[in-house]
Amino acid sequence: SCRWGCGHQEAKNHIASHEEQCPWRKATCPHKSCGETFRQKDLDVHIRNCPEKPESCKHPGCTVVGSARYMEEHETYCQHREVDCPHQGCSAKVAAKDMQEHALTCDRRLMTCPHQGCGTPVMCKDYVSHLANCRHRSIPCPFDKCFFRGTAEELGHGRGA
Repeated sequence: SCRWGCGHQEAKNHIASHEEQCPWRKATCPHKSCGETFRQKDLDVHIRNCPEKPESCKHPGCTVVGSARYMEEHETYCQHREVDCPHQGCSAKVAAKDMQEHALTCDRRLMTCPHQGCGTPVMCKDYVSHLANCRHRSIPCPFDKCFFRGTAEELGHGRGA
């Protein structure tokens, strides 16, 4: 009878060929660092679900391959994962590795008005317009031969902050 315990009965001269193909024979998982042993008939199910099965990272541009167990953690911190821009009003989704550059050039990042007495945080996209219209901007006196410079507000030209 079969040494793997399947119950198959065969003549002694034919049992060896059965045992080589027996679905109950021992088989080892081929995935690196798993090494678990199963009956041959159960191996396919294990291979599909093995936590050591190699998988590729799901994030576009990433070439990392690792065990299913490792990839779960890797994909959480992968530098190719898509992250949202932190600036209010910006809907950009950028690879984590590129976010610092995006954040520094995002037209929704806040810049502080440099005019003394203002200091208003202004989105980069509105910065030039704000500087040109800031009531704290310094402008020359409109009268001939007057060299006084003051804020638009002091000279009556303030058009809002």
